[in-house]
Amino acid sequence: TDEIQNNYNKMKDKLHNFVIGQNMALYYPLPRYIFTTKGNTIIRKRVEKGLNTLIVSGEFEEMWAAYYGDVIKNINLENRKVFRISNPTLPDEIPYSLSELWHQPKN
Repeated sequence: TDEIQNNYNKMKDKLHNFVIGQNMALYYPLPRYIFTTKGNTIIRKRVEKGLNTLIVSGEFEEMWAAYYGDVIKNINLENRKVFRISNPTLPDEIPYSLSELWHQPKN
């Protein structure tokens, strides 16, 4: 959601006809990862436990909304036709079935 605004901010002075469309948006899964040292299972398990605790308590969603909420509001995402496309670069192990890990536009 923040990609378009960031690109717009970078290019608006160079491309005077560059605008953000008002009616459509593309949605594709793009996970964010936290990496730990290979073999450090203690840290990996602690990070995983902490993230799961945040998800269950609702704090993860609150933090996500605090970071991205204004961007989504400003681009009026809920009133756009969203075209969902797949991301062929992702490995098969991606947990698509865990909906709590994925932001889903509400339209």
